[in-house]
Amino acid sequence: MLGALDGRLGDARAHLALDHSFSDALLLAELSVFAHDELASDVIALELVLRARKLDPKNINILSNLAEIAFVSGHDEDLARTLHEIAGLKASPDERLAMATLAWAAAYLHEHGDQVLRARLLDAHRQIERGSAIKWTWTGTKHALAYGRFHGKGVHAVLDVISLLEKPASNETSAALAELLLHAHERR
Repeated sequence: MLGALDGRLGDARAHLALDHSFSDALLLAELSVFAHDELASDVIALELVLRARKLDPKNINILSNLAEIAFVSGHDEDLARTLHEIAGLKASPDERLAMATLAWAAAYLHEHGDQVLRARLLDAHRQIERGSAIKWTWTGTKHALAYGRFHGKGVHAVLDVISLLEKPASNETSAALAELLLHAHERR
């Protein structure tokens, strides 16, 4: 599908006015984020992020994007494998929170036990500096949850959690998150 990009990443970099320090892997990763967030095309996003991963397999940003796209695309094995890879790397608090959210949401939506994952999500949220909002964007994920392959009442609970995570971290948001997660099973 994206064969037109083969051998043309330099042209894309020039067109986007990116300097040469912006690697092909990062360019592909950014294009995958654009496809996911702005085009709502996770087929294209997945292909782009997989290409980026081949070029830079230990890049935490690329792996984090892959995890998010795998989640919304229903590639549960890829999500689990990628989350495992990320766990062995030094992730920022934002990335840890985003990955904990994806892990919890995947388990929750598949109606698997999520107590441990719920605890990890709460712990990751506590690690965010109070008063600051995470830099992770959920645009593509929220769109996929609302209009994609996910159906049922559980989707609304996940969307509520994500909406809460977009607010600046505080003791109040931590308490609200704990309450949402505690009662999420009632919303399936």
